[in-house]
Amino acid sequence: MTAPAPETSAVREALAEISYPGYSRDIVSFGLVDEVDVTEGEVNVRLVLDSDREDVPEKLRNAIRDRLRPLAGERVRIEIRSPSESRRLPMSQDGPSASRSFDRETDDGPGRLPTVDAVAAVGSGKGGVGKSTVAACLAFAAADGGLRVGLARLCLRFRLIEQSGDESRDAATG
Repeated sequence: MTAPAPETSAVREALAEISYPGYSRDIVSFGLVDEVDVTEGEVNVRLVLDSDREDVPEKLRNAIRDRLRPLAGERVRIEIRSPSESRRLPMSQDGPSASRSFDRETDDGPGRLPTVDAVAAVGSGKGGVGKSTVAACLAFAAADGGLRVGLARLCLRFRLIEQSGDESRDAATG
């Protein structure tokens, strides 16, 4: 008798326990897990990976197989695609995800985030002026308009060296 097929959420939780090779951060939080599909007891995992290290794909395959073996036995299929391939190709040609298509064609340049259509930045040279509030309002408005939204806060500080002497001042606070 075969074990029941695992739930997709259980597979994602298991994948979240796998660290990216050489890092302590997991592959789910890194955004590498593009799709998880459980069909007829087979677990299909698609990763989007953009790495120059030739050893990383095989290390990830082995780690995923080892981690998912208790849930799915040997019925695990792992696809690793580049960011440009992932946007255009369905996970399988014969499974339920075959109808899923990626109709957005883009020219991927260096540093491009594979699943991001647009980035909006809110900035100012002074603190306490409401940048975070404006960014949150923009994010909520975009989400209300039906867009998938992510929000990150980043604080950049740099030093300027005044030309009239050795004294430096913080450019962000004046």
